[in-house]
Amino acid sequence: MSIAKGFALGVALLFAPSDVQGAEQAPSDVGGRSALHNSFVALTTRQALTIAVIGNSVTAGGALVDGRSLSFWQVAADWFRARFPAADVRVERGIIFAIGPEVQVFRFEDKVLAVRPDLVIAEFAAANGAWGEAGRAVTEPAAEGWVRRLRFHLPDADCLLNFALFQTMMDDHRAGRVPPAVAFLQAVGAAYGCAVADSQAEIARRILAGDPWDRYMSDAIHPSPDGYAVHGEVVTATLEREWRSFAALPEDRRIVHHHALPTATLVAQPWQFVRFAPPWLASDLEGFRLARGGRHGAIEAGAGGASGVFDAGCGRIVGWYRHSPGIQALLEVSADGGPWTAMPLDHEPRFTEQDDPEHYLQRQFFAAYGLPQTIHRLAFRVAAGDLPAGAVARIAGFFVVERPVGEVAVP
Repeated sequence: MSIAKGFALGVALLFAPSDVQGAEQAPSDVGGRSALHNSFVALTTRQALTIAVIGNSVTAGGALVDGRSLSFWQVAADWFRARFPAADVRVERGIIFAIGPEVQVFRFEDKVLAVRPDLVIAEFAAANGAWGEAGRAVTEPAAEGWVRRLRFHLPDADCLLNFALFQTMMDDHRAGRVPPAVAFLQAVGAAYGCAVADSQAEIARRILAGDPWDRYMSDAIHPSPDGYAVHGEVVTATLEREWRSFAALPEDRRIVHHHALPTATLVAQPWQFVRFAPPWLASDLEGFRLARGGRHGAIEAGAGGASGVFDAGCGRIVGWYRHSPGIQALLEVSADGGPWTAMPLDHEPRFTEQDDPEHYLQRQFFAAYGLPQTIHRLAFRVAAGDLPAGAVARIAGFFVVERPVGEVAVP
């Protein structure tokens, strides 16, 4: 049973920081040192830096200007290479084209924990929080949850967070407020000793100063080439500040420090993320049972190998399936010991062109790239009719469960 924690996001770019508001602000202060202290120790002592990038579609994008990528994590990597030309700077990308911290956990174990990075560059999907209380209910426990897991498992790893602008956040900016989702993510950065590059604030400032929206944004959330350039300016300014803080330290203080794991949490129950392997690698997945309830079912803990991992109060469920060439069944069901039968899901939102054109197109995009798609529902409907009483389900693809549990060591 493969276990992964938390989540995750992307960050970094280039361009001169001189026009960025706040470029002269104080660097992050983590016990009197830069939030990127350990990264600079790695670069100046062993001349190597491993960066894990985790994020969504904003992280994946980035225009080419004169053959140079403006993707902000690429700009950050280029900054490190230019500042430390003798260093070996390696980047592991865990980018996935979807919105939400609960999605990024899909790559958290193999793209972050497994490579043991010196630095994690993350794009928090603050757009979730821009969708009101329901969005914040996803963003806040998931965001804090994955940063806690990072601190728990890799206390020496630094973390740099970048926030992207979403169109509805402009209402807060016009009213002189920090968008609530961004305010919470800034609090996460402060509580867990992360460096923060708040690119969304700089883009919003320029739009409020009179620049048109479409100069910096290509749609409601994705930057235009000029928008990516602003991300680069903000990230570069952040790196410059953190470097000045480190460079001012005496030599005897340039040693690796552990990042503390706060005892108190910002939300009542930060999510812990658990990921299971496919069924051909983990037979204990057959412990799930479907509760009968007309055409509606809910996953309950069975008496099989899943016992002790799930309970009746488990958190939201995210199912993964791949398109190759069609939709591969997420669930397979067996009644009374009979053969396993694929059960296609009729879930919300529906991925049909008639019912939901936007999500239908998104599905086609995912299919083209062979990427997993998510189902954000604890309850689901089975399109093939009522399930037999006592039917046992097994997972036909990756399966992610987020459980609001305490801080525990997980093998």
